[in-house]
Amino acid sequence: QMSPIVAETTSRFPEMAERFNVEFMAEMQTTLADFISAGIAAGEFDDIDLMTVDHAVFGVPVNTTLCRAMFINSELLDERYEVEEVKRHHLFIIRRLLGLN
Repeated sequence: QMSPIVAETTSRFPEMAERFNVEFMAEMQTTLADFISAGIAAGEFDDIDLMTVDHAVFGVPVNTTLCRAMFINSELLDERYEVEEVKRHHLFIIRRLLGLN
């Protein structure tokens, strides 16, 4: 439920967007990149572009959150954006990207 609030607030206050990126998003992205790079180096994951993984990992939850907020009073809410179903598909996507069938 925070994503729409963060998006609206940071669009009005660019300095907050920068701070949110530096103090929150960048740290998560760096942690993910380090984890994936180590897995690739160890032969645990397929060699894949780190930005592709970044978008796949972070894009789905943000999209789901925003869509759930947008369709809160619609039949589409649970038809397309039921949280447990989205999680199942998201895990499938990530596993495929990393070569973990």
